Amino acid sequence: MLWTSAVSDAPSFSEAVEQVCEQVSARFDGKAPDLALAFVTSHHGPSFYVAADLFREKLGPAAFIGCSALGVIGAGSEIERRPGVSLLAARLPGAVATPLYFKQDDLPDADAPPEAWHRLIGAEPDRLRAVLLLPDPFTVRTDMLLAGLDFAFPDAVKIGGLVSGGTAPGSNALFVEGNVRRSGIAGFAFTGDISVETTV
Repeated sequence: MLWTSAVSDAPSFSEAVEQVCEQVSARFDGKAPDLALAFVTSHHGPSFYVAADLFREKLGPAAFIGCSALGVIGAGSEIERRPGVSLLAARLPGAVATPLYFKQDDLPDADAPPEAWHRLIGAEPDRLRAVLLLPDPFTVRTDMLLAGLDFAFPDAVKIGGLVSGGTAPGSNALFVEGNVRRSGIAGFAFTGDISVETTV
């Protein structure tokens, strides 16, 4: 299992994506990663609609998600208050990262059985090792989300963070495979031979 990250402050979005993808590709000896997770500052807002396709074209990950951000960090460097793109990628032999996307209205209600959450995530409790989620704070009740996941998947690790960079509903962006969304939750469900430990 191998993880790596890259970051660029190039003012041109296409140049920044090229730089981070080249750094990641070099670390993986030119082989496509099993997953890629991108963060893009709001300075690149006009390019959000091409972001998902550009990352997938340049890097070819088996699974891809990403989101807008106020600041980004990668490869030991942090970028704030200026254009920035960061990319986290991994090779996961024996494990699978399945991209997720759903909206607030898709969440089971408080009286729903655990099976409703299993269907939402697409995994049974004995198979789900971890779930990484990026909720848009303007359109998602994260308290409901976490309570439901803890109820239905008590042994799975839940990690993630709030999407940022925007100042109003519809101003943040979520990248899921080849799509760009302006609301909801993007994420990965991890199954197979993987163990996740969290630190703060």
